[in-house]
Amino acid sequence: MKFIFTFGLALLFVLGAKADSLQSHLNKFKAEVDFPALSGLVVSLDKTVLAVNGVRRAEGDEPVTVNDKWHLGSITKSMTGSLVALLTKKGVLSWKTKVSDVFPDFEVHPDYVDLPITRFLTHTGGINDAVVFSDSTAMSEIFNPKNSIQTNRFLLSKYILEKGFTGNSSKLVYSNVSFVLVGAVLEKLTGKSWESLIETELFSLLGMDTCGFGPTTKDPSTPALQPWGHKRNKSGQIYSIKPDSPQADNHPATAPAGTVHCDLKDFAKYLRFHLKNIKLKSNVFDAADIHVMYGDLHKVSYTPLGLVAAKGQKTWRFWHNGSNTMNYAHFIIDPLKSRVLAAATNFGGTKEDNKETSEDMREILRFLTELDVVL
Repeated sequence: MKFIFTFGLALLFVLGAKADSLQSHLNKFKAEVDFPALSGLVVSLDKTVLAVNGVRRAEGDEPVTVNDKWHLGSITKSMTGSLVALLTKKGVLSWKTKVSDVFPDFEVHPDYVDLPITRFLTHTGGINDAVVFSDSTAMSEIFNPKNSIQTNRFLLSKYILEKGFTGNSSKLVYSNVSFVLVGAVLEKLTGKSWESLIETELFSLLGMDTCGFGPTTKDPSTPALQPWGHKRNKSGQIYSIKPDSPQADNHPATAPAGTVHCDLKDFAKYLRFHLKNIKLKSNVFDAADIHVMYGDLHKVSYTPLGLVAAKGQKTWRFWHNGSNTMNYAHFIIDPLKSRVLAAATNFGGTKEDNKETSEDMREILRFLTELDVVL
């Protein structure tokens, strides 16, 4: 593997400690790991510091820049939750909307008759992804390439709601399918695709104009135009995944659960949106909205916005991470310090057999923890 350590820094505003403390920390950390590239963000209510280090493709020497796009994986779930919040504000639905009522033509299983949408946003909707996807016959019909993406989501939702619980609904069971179902609900209620809705209702609201779905680029030519995703082979060597291959991201129908990408400045805008909400400085939501959006509604440390809520000694912290097995991103919102720490890398921390190598991903958490101390 060829590594060229190239350094980049974008200072939009000075935040707390000097901006070079983020770059210096990122440089030091990058030298200790073999990730192709790494980016770091520190976001406050009105200031942002960005830093990057590494290459877009492990086999090349194309340096990453602060204008590059990064795949956010399951952080997309919190965007889908944010979209629900925005649409509840417009009266399209409410947090108490029963999913079964949205699809009156379905033969909804009794398990699902009374469940509100918040149960699916908090992974307490009784859906076990592994069980669902093990039904190969049903999945081949649902994900028929002749179907539109919206049809795929509609059929998957029909399958779920008519089948009944495949997991334990009394506790949190992390589920990508739950958010595909939420996406289908929004499509049914509005007559618009989830992609169109999130672009017009969330991205446009926040001025996030670099966002897209799927790989950060679909151009396989080199030099690479954007960061490519990476995995480890069985020998432990990191290699790139061609962005135009079917393996470069999850199926487009699963987009509400995890296919958004954007550049760091737009990522910072999204993180600031949540920080302002939590600090009751939102120009969209009032205190009553915030109480529901960021509350532990179903007592599983997961909010209806699709954020993990971690109770600290003095206040709650909120976080989420995301990986499509070829990229990884992680953020932590710290209301007490009025800032967000985040990182993204073009390596997903998995080997060829798709078994997660958690040691790699724990390194990102170490990076953010050390950064918290440095700042």
